Amino acid sequence: MADLQLTLLLEQLPLFKGLSHLELTELVGNTRLQFKQIGEKQTIIHENQPCQALHIITQGNCLITQTAANSIYQISEQLAAPTILQPHHLFGTAPHFTLQATAITPCTILLIDKNEWMRLMEQQFAVRLNFLNLLAAELQRKERQTLLPPATTIEQQFSHFVKHRCLHPAGQKIIRIKINTLAELFHRHPRAVSAALHRLEQLQLLQLNRQRITIPQLEFLP
Repeated sequence: MADLQLTLLLEQLPLFKGLSHLELTELVGNTRLQFKQIGEKQTIIHENQPCQALHIITQGNCLITQTAANSIYQISEQLAAPTILQPHHLFGTAPHFTLQATAITPCTILLIDKNEWMRLMEQQFAVRLNFLNLLAAELQRKERQTLLPPATTIEQQFSHFVKHRCLHPAGQKIIRIKINTLAELFHRHPRAVSAALHRLEQLQLLQLNRQRITIPQLEFLP
């Protein structure tokens, strides 16, 4: 990719907000940036893969799948570019991805090696501040979820269950789970859980299939 094209691309990414065109041009000339083309239905990252570089999807759409540690449920959602895949997993005591990302359409991935990213943060205050803001926003989102009023109905329990586990609070989500598993997690009778889900289906807020629940628009759940 030509330097001018790359500079214009970086201008659109939130991690480089606040840098002038000249600063970005210098950054492009002095930074090792790797691009990877991922074909439709190909895997972008695997669950438990070491997180050794920032993975920024600059073009295309991908399917994100998260699986519970005991494999009792799985949640999938679509994300569109530009998006960064689990940037908070680049550091810490467990620097591994906890999800799988698969290309829905052909995708372009910008990879920035961890050491290179640390150098950029050290040299550019704006880059360091943008990354801290990104991590803070994720932490605050999780914190707000813990402060929500407790769910009193099964419908609310289900809504909280899904929203707390998704990366993006809107759009289509697909949950693969058994009714009995949901009942155990909610401490409810399976028949009551099934009845609540059917009520949501009648309101066209979700679609029920065998061990699969499709939510067309998560933001519309109660």
